[in-house]
Amino acid sequence: MSEIPGELPLLMGAAHGDPERLLLIGAPDARDMVQVRIWTSDDWSLPPRARVEPREGLLEWIETMARAGHTLNQSLTTVRHWLRDSGGGAATH
Repeated sequence: MSEIPGELPLLMGAAHGDPERLLLIGAPDARDMVQVRIWTSDDWSLPPRARVEPREGLLEWIETMARAGHTLNQSLTTVRHWLRDSGGGAATH
């Protein structure tokens, strides 16, 4: 579990030559931007790659990866709820 409150841990299984990924996804801010920290099974011991992503773009990428066969430790419903209904972002369904 994340040590920072307000992050959703998402473990994405390996598929099609892609490594396993661990994403710690922050709550969307008022601009619908999301802080994401990412590790892969290629670099578990290194510091995470940190990025800021648009909420909808990140959700679309996660959904695409799930359709491509990557397993997720959270349901897509949980991820959608987190990205659409938590934090300062506007919730639109």
